[in-house]
Amino acid sequence: MLCPRAAFLVGSFHGVFPGPPASSHWEFWVPSTPVGAYFCPPQPQLTPPNTPKLVSEVEELYKSITALREKLLQAEQSLRNLKDIHMSLEKDVTAMTNSVFIDRQKCMAHRTCYPTILQLAGYQ
Repeated sequence: MLCPRAAFLVGSFHGVFPGPPASSHWEFWVPSTPVGAYFCPPQPQLTPPNTPKLVSEVEELYKSITALREKLLQAEQSLRNLKDIHMSLEKDVTAMTNSVFIDRQKCMAHRTCYPTILQLAGYQ
């Protein structure tokens, strides 16, 4: 079986070039194979030497992401609570503004007909 790098050599050198090509890509030649069939050395699995460190860093990142998502949910809940409080305070302010308006516009004219407490007490 040919490796992909040697496939082009089989077609061009088949029967003409009996030995392995002078290249550093092929380390050995198996003579029991047909002429022109060369084996490439097995490619090693490339794993970085600091893989455990990277794995631990990824786990730390996942933990950090989880913690940040929890904080985000808490912040969103706090924001919803603050919006509810804001709405209730706006309703209270509107009700008090309406009460003051009613007191000044409707009741004040009626109160001016009667003497004040100070006038009744004789201080004015």
